[in-house]
Amino acid sequence: MSHRRGSIPAIALLAVLAAGADAGDDWPQWRGPERDGSLSSPELAEAEWPAELPRLWRVEVGAGHSSPVVAEGRVFVHSREGDHEVVTALSLANGERLWSDRYPAPFDANRYAGGHGKGPYATPLVVDGRLFTLGVNATLSAWNAATGELVWRLDPTGGAVDSSKLFCGTAGSPILVGDLLVTHVGDDRGGEVLAVGTDTGEVRWRWRGDGPGYASPVLAELDGTAQIVTLTDRSVISLDPQDGGLLWRIDFPDEWNENVVTPLVLGDTLLYSGVRAGTFLVRPRPTAEGFAVETVWRREDPAMYLSSPVEIGGRVFGMAKKLKGHLFRLDPASGEVTWRGEGRLGDNASLLLAGSTLLVTTTAGEMLVYDTAAEEPMLRASYELADSAVWAHPAVAGGVLLLRDAGGLSAWRLPSAPADPAAGP
Repeated sequence: MSHRRGSIPAIALLAVLAAGADAGDDWPQWRGPERDGSLSSPELAEAEWPAELPRLWRVEVGAGHSSPVVAEGRVFVHSREGDHEVVTALSLANGERLWSDRYPAPFDANRYAGGHGKGPYATPLVVDGRLFTLGVNATLSAWNAATGELVWRLDPTGGAVDSSKLFCGTAGSPILVGDLLVTHVGDDRGGEVLAVGTDTGEVRWRWRGDGPGYASPVLAELDGTAQIVTLTDRSVISLDPQDGGLLWRIDFPDEWNENVVTPLVLGDTLLYSGVRAGTFLVRPRPTAEGFAVETVWRREDPAMYLSSPVEIGGRVFGMAKKLKGHLFRLDPASGEVTWRGEGRLGDNASLLLAGSTLLVTTTAGEMLVYDTAAEEPMLRASYELADSAVWAHPAVAGGVLLLRDAGGLSAWRLPSAPADPAAGP
């Protein structure tokens, strides 16, 4: 089960990742700066929520479920127009189009997933003046974020991906590991996780094995070892960030190869879930022979499908498929569910945490605001932000929430903490 080697010190490698992602008010990647749906925003956590949120602007950006990313006052969107994928940069301040480029990306959508369109689905990543996108057919591109100039492009599979065998094409969002861009490509016949140099697009290492699910990889430090963890179409795997060697693997088959949920790192444990398998907490530990993975607990209910969970203060919040979509809170130490919402949220919801404030955006275009500090989470506010389906995860930057609906991107001003009277004018 194992691959044990002297690797880069975990703390040092995680620091490199954090340095690349942390840019103040930026939202540089899938699920935000920490890749876990958390916001370092005390102003938002303490805000008084108004009856309505002011909309700053809305622009049409084309089709797709890819989430927006933000860096240095620019919003980047990856979308589709006809048989082309389009990359667009907008001004965060007013939605003005700054640059746009496109490339051919014909896609044969799986007949069982026609309602989800033709992508793209993977969220871009922006760091150090470069924007990286992963197309629905596994095309990797690097752009100059300021000018839109194409820096390099790579088709890592040589066109071998059979997109008709994937419900949503290539969907896992790339992750930055040091100076490497790591992503998972392939189909249900098999695939590979590959790491390419951000400067040149040169492939540095490959791990060949299972095809991708639809989850996105995370970088974890588990028992002092840095590792890249992701869900494939039939397993959970951990790879050495240095060379892609397999550290450990857990069988995790699904009838429809729908392993979608991004895993959540909780100290030295890992939480993952599947719609037909339930939710698991495991603890990987190094041994003389490699890694042994202990199952701490498994619960058939809750079972997550599309929505990825968040954690605050030793409590996990997520959305389960049951009851036509409902929120839940569980104790990760025991797996016990300590609260459930009423249900009927819809097919998907994206969760963001700012302190004890939980923001939930649903496929119906609604945003719910919960105070999670009390024993029973309290709904503080709700807003109708879109009149068409919302599948993309929102981004938050500079006090603005960016929400992508079926064809457009809108910017909404979030409230800030009330002024302290003792501070004076």
